[in-house]
Order: sequence, then C-alpha cells, then structure tokens
Amino acid sequence: MAIDVAILAAPTAVLAGLVNVIPSSEVAAGVLLLLVVVIGAGYFGALTGRGRGQTIGARAVGIAVRDVQVDAPIGLARGLLRWFVRFTLYFFVIPGLLNDLWPLWDRRRQSLADRAADSVVVTVRPSSRVCPACAMTNPPGALACLRCAFPLVAPPGWYPDPQGLPRWRFWTGAAWGLTSDGSDVTAGHSHDVAGAAAPAGDVGAAARTLAPARSPRGVPTALLSLAIGVVLAYAAAAWMRRAIGAGDLAVLVVTQLCLWGSMLAAVFLTSRTNGTGSVVRDFGWRFTRADVGAGTVGALVARSTTVIVAVPLYAAFHTLIRQPQVGLTAHRLTLPVFVFFAVTACIGAPIVEELFFRGLVQGRLVQQWGPWRGIAATSLIFGAAHLIGWRGPATVLSVVAIAASGAVLGYLRNRSRRLGPSIVAHGLFNSLAILVLGLSLAG
Repeated sequence: MAIDVAILAAPTAVLAGLVNVIPSSEVAAGVLLLLVVVIGAGYFGALTGRGRGQTIGARAVGIAVRDVQVDAPIGLARGLLRWFVRFTLYFFVIPGLLNDLWPLWDRRRQSLADRAADSVVVTVRPSSRVCPACAMTNPPGALACLRCAFPLVAPPGWYPDPQGLPRWRFWTGAAWGLTSDGSDVTAGHSHDVAGAAAPAGDVGAAARTLAPARSPRGVPTALLSLAIGVVLAYAAAAWMRRAIGAGDLAVLVVTQLCLWGSMLAAVFLTSRTNGTGSVVRDFGWRFTRADVGAGTVGALVARSTTVIVAVPLYAAFHTLIRQPQVGLTAHRLTLPVFVFFAVTACIGAPIVEELFFRGLVQGRLVQQWGPWRGIAATSLIFGAAHLIGWRGPATVLSVVAIAASGAVLGYLRNRSRRLGPSIVAHGLFNSLAILVLGLSLAG
C-alpha cells in the first residue's frame, strides 16, 4: 500500500499544480477530486482485478488479489468494487485503517473490502526466510538454514492447498489452518508449504455448495440502517452549515457518505451474520458481457416507464408541482457540485443502491412474498428513500417515477439472478438524467 501511494503521489501532485490555474478554488477542488477518483479506480481497481491481480507495490512484496475459490483474477467489476469499498472507508480514516487491519482477527484472513469482492490476498512469491535460531536471512524456498541447518517454514499467508481442495488454504507459520471456503481445518503439521503433508480434517468442505439456500435475513436491519443514515445525514448537514459554514459541496459529500455508509454496513453485517460472508454469493454481485446489453435495454425501458407514469401525474397536479423549489436548486449548481452529482449518480448510486435494495431487500422479500409482491414492495421502498432529497412538491413526482423505474431494475435482478444487469441499467438511467441536466445548465 505504501509503495502504491508513493507511486501515485507524483502524478497527483502534478495534477494539483495544474488545477491551481483554475481561478475558482472550489472548482479546482472538485476537478482534483474527480481526477483522484479516476486515477485511483484505474490503478487499484483495474490492476487488482485483471491480469496478475497485482499493483506495483503488491508485486514488490510478492502478494496478489485472487478469487477466494479459484486461482484466477477477480475481474474488473469486482476489482473496482474492492477499491470502492476501501476508498469509501478511508473517507472516515479510522474505518479505513480498521479495514486494512481486519485480516489480523478475521477467521478467513480477509479485509472488509475482500469480503465485499469475494477475494483474498495470497502469497505468489516466497519471501526470504529469517532463521529464528541464528537470525541469518536465507533465500526463498530454503527448507533449512544455510548456516545452522535449523528447519525453516514458510511465512504466514494464503497458499495453494496441499490436497488440492479447495484452492487456497491459510498457513499460520506453524500449521495449516482455514480453507478459502471458511472450513476450519487445523492440523499439527509443521512442514514447508511447498511439500506439506496432507493434514487430517474435513476434506469434503470443498464439495459443499457455494450458493446459499436462501437469501440472508436482513430487511429489518436494512430499514433501521437506512433510517440511521438519514438521521446522521441531516444532523451532519445542519451542524456543518451552522457551526462551520460549510459549502454545498462539502455538505453533499459528508451526507452522501453517511447514507451510503449506513447502507453498506447493513449489507456487510447481514452477509456476515446471516449469510455466507460473501456479497457475491449472498446478493448476486456478478457480471457477464450479456449484462451490458440487458442493462442498456433495461435503462431505456425504465426511462420510458417513468415518462408513462409521470405524464398523467404532471397533468393532474401541474399547478402544485410548479411551486418554487427549496434546497439545492438548479441555479446553485456550480461545476464541482455538478461533477459530484455526476460521479455519485452514474457510478456510486448504481453500486450501493443495487446492493442494498435489489440485493439485500428484494432478495429476501421475493423469497417471503413471491417475485411480484417482493419487487413491488422493494420498488416502493426504493422510491420512498428518495424523499430524502426533498425540494418541494415536485419531489413527489420524482419519487413515483423512481419507484416505477425500480420495478424494472427489480425485474432485471430477479430474471438474471444477479446484480449485473440492474447495475448497468441504473447507471445508464442516471446518466441520461445527468446528460439532460448538463445540457440545460449549459444552455
């Protein structure tokens, strides 16, 4: 991590110098924030998700990010998810540090970001071995100290299982421990990883099904977490404006983090306590190439649905809807605020909201009430949640239209059994709105 931060520090400093030529400090800050997000996502998300699963820093220390079950990269989508979770947690500093320290006490030696992406950090290159008897540094792979012949073992970490089932297994430095599917298989063998004897234990764990029989229970937790997030967001906004006179951009960033933080907390808590511990298996965080086409069609259908629903309501209540708006109206949208809206609406919201509403809430309600009632109930909750951004009576029209679009997103999720199509559709749906807003402001 330190090596990667040092590598990115230079281009970030150059960009900071370049954006300083922008007259408005607020605009410069917004542009710099956007560039940092793009660079971070491209570097950490793409490099850990594809190819070797290694950043430059990870390659230097001989570790890599791999799928928790097979020796393969986690893919670009899950790489970006892993980076997004870590990036969001570091906004609060302490949660970010806890995330990096989490493997120290986690049974499966995974950070919170790894659990979100269903990944694990594994050792891909043996490191030098220090003899505990004479302190001599021996070359990688040495089974005994070259000076005193003291037996050496591999350092703690994830390695290919010596039995071949499942793919990864944790070596504590003295004995084999957990398998990558969470089976607690311990043994007293102290052989080197490369030539370890097969430890006794539950060898049938790898044959267990990876998909949960039922979506984990968590709707009450989800609704409570959402309510807590709303309260925190309003309290933070009120304090920031009155106590420190914060501007619109700062307030929007903090309130959005309060809301998304509470939603993601519900997702991970439910997965850990009532599910398998993996959002991939519990909530269907999976993508295929076909999701792009399905999501594009879904976005167009969702947009058409909102028009069909909104036109009659506008005709019936146009006098009420035309009343003056309150809050952050269009004339207060500076460039940094617009950029923040675009990033959150087109990237952040599709990820967080689909995980929360279609993954956690809908998954459980569909099992309890059936597909149609479950999708309908989730769509109503999804629409009602957008009352948070109240700007006047016109917000009611937006909420109804959003609920209608939520039904289309819910159908995509239920039909495909994964979140890929609904996330793509959600992102494109919001992108159309941002495009229209941008053109109207430019005009």
